[in-house]
Amino acid sequence: KEVYVWAQYAYAIQGNYLFHSVLFNQKGGSPTYGSVHNLGRKASHGCVRLAVENAKWVYENCPPKTKVIIY
Repeated sequence: KEVYVWAQYAYAIQGNYLFHSVLFNQKGGSPTYGSVHNLGRKASHGCVRLAVENAKWVYENCPPKTKVIIY
């Protein structure tokens, strides 16, 4: 069974790796519990999941090709 989720303010880091908001089951809905609960923990295959307001800040303030260093 495939599961589709939606995220706000996706911003490409490199390739398929993104900064993006917590995950939502549907556009306009509430964020998923697991997505919010796992902020600050390894919970994906490489994307950096952020609170909506932080994802929005990155999306609106970092121009393309901004250098990103992830530890």
